Amino acid sequence: MSISLLIIVLLVYALCIEYTKDSCNQLSESSLDLVYDYLSKASSDWYEIGICLGVPIGSLKAYKKDVDDVDTCLRKMLMEWLHEGHNRTWHFLAEVLSKIVRPDLEKRIRTERCGDV
Repeated sequence: MSISLLIIVLLVYALCIEYTKDSCNQLSESSLDLVYDYLSKASSDWYEIGICLGVPIGSLKAYKKDVDDVDTCLRKMLMEWLHEGHNRTWHFLAEVLSKIVRPDLEKRIRTERCGDV
């Protein structure tokens, strides 16, 4: 294998690794079940999480008024964030969890999803 071909292969490999890391951090509506699984232990904190994620207060109040089950509220709030919110990344979600003092969930996301050690 020539040196130039080897360099091209290594560059393509590095670009693929970088693309995979970036794309794994982006969240979308299709990520709902996975994100919900990570946050289900914090379902009682769904309102505060929603505020920190930037979900409109009006939406949060509507969920609180119309739904008695905190798990359903969490799921609805996450769906709105994943559909319309900004900063829909695992990194941002971990930051939010640090703000509401959930170091257990923050650490799990940073380790399993962000690649932090």
